Amino acid sequence: MLTRTEKMKRMAGNFVGVTASVAVVATVASFSISVEAAFLDVTVFQNRAFYELEVNEIVEIVGSGEIPEEAPEPINTPVRLRVQNQWDDFFLPLIYGYNQGFIEPLRPNQQYTLSIEIEQTLGWSTLDTYLFNTQPTNAAVISEVLETTSPLDPITHLDVSVFTQNGGTPPTDWQLELRYGDTVINEPLVVGENQLRFENIDHVNAPIELSVVALFETSSEIFATRTVEPTIFVDGDITLAFPSLTTLAIHTRKTVSLPGATFQFKMTEEGQLSTTQNGENDLVEFTNLNQGQAYFFEWIIRYQDSLNAFNDVVLFSQTITPILTPIYVISVYDQDNGQVLEVTIDRDIEIETLSIQGEQSGTLFNLPFTLVQETNTALTYRLETDFMFNTGVAFALVLMQPAPLDYPITLQTIVFQQGGTIV
Repeated sequence: MLTRTEKMKRMAGNFVGVTASVAVVATVASFSISVEAAFLDVTVFQNRAFYELEVNEIVEIVGSGEIPEEAPEPINTPVRLRVQNQWDDFFLPLIYGYNQGFIEPLRPNQQYTLSIEIEQTLGWSTLDTYLFNTQPTNAAVISEVLETTSPLDPITHLDVSVFTQNGGTPPTDWQLELRYGDTVINEPLVVGENQLRFENIDHVNAPIELSVVALFETSSEIFATRTVEPTIFVDGDITLAFPSLTTLAIHTRKTVSLPGATFQFKMTEEGQLSTTQNGENDLVEFTNLNQGQAYFFEWIIRYQDSLNAFNDVVLFSQTITPILTPIYVISVYDQDNGQVLEVTIDRDIEIETLSIQGEQSGTLFNLPFTLVQETNTALTYRLETDFMFNTGVAFALVLMQPAPLDYPITLQTIVFQQGGTIV
């Protein structure tokens, strides 16, 4: 079955034009939209059932000629799941795409009919049906798998919901087996509801495979399986900094085992088109940014999945706002065995930390200031060093704002000549 997107892509290549040597006759194709639905699986217990189904809009191009540029709007005709037997008749709402859930309570030892229905002008019509009998047999289902991680996190956590039922010849034990990369875990289950949490698992690019196994005296049997494609993993990190007030520098480190993986950076200014740059290099800069204007920054990976389709995943995102040029004064004074630096800066900018950063005699330094005075219009910071700056040493005055704008911003790079006031 082709989904709406797949058929659009396939049909978009089937353009047929009609031309003649004297005149050109243009025809316009039209779209036909229909809805298809099907049950994927139903697991039956004594007084409940777990269903999985899909509802999709199918878009087809009717006729030949020019394909309209605008794709048709989704019709979003209401769909529902109908549950019936000789005593019961009730409905559950459905959405377009994948649906799953428990139907309960159901009467034991009864035949039920499930129907996927769509609303039509003269009533509801049936798209697919499924018949089953509730009965006390051995059965199990993995109803939910939730992953908690991010693409740059080397650790992942899983929450798994499992329901089991005994019947006929019951097993001596139930267990859940987890296989994920090099990780193999077996957890015991109880009959009925089970909520399991797997923590601090190594995050890798491999499917998560889950199996519910019934253990008998001399044998075992798998009653439910589920394979989950986890969040992709990229072994990497990213650092943002402003080496000047209008330039954003992005430093990245990345190692990835995904086929066809490429990286890019995207910067979107409010109300403007996005600017993108190739993200393969370890250092990339966006220059000439507008001060005081908010930007939305994204680090994106594109990779090829197991179906050879390309997917874009945002590895990191953050709002970026280049600050307006502040007014400040720097003073440097000598003292015994060191120097004193004072910075008075207008308080229009929120400051989390203020420091000087540089190198002298082959030694890097990053020295923080201390806030010593506040007025309605200005903040004064003070720093005392236990060494003297050599003439010609360069250091940067760097501030950091509170999160989430917590990236270093270089206000000025100063080449030290002698003490005094530097504006």
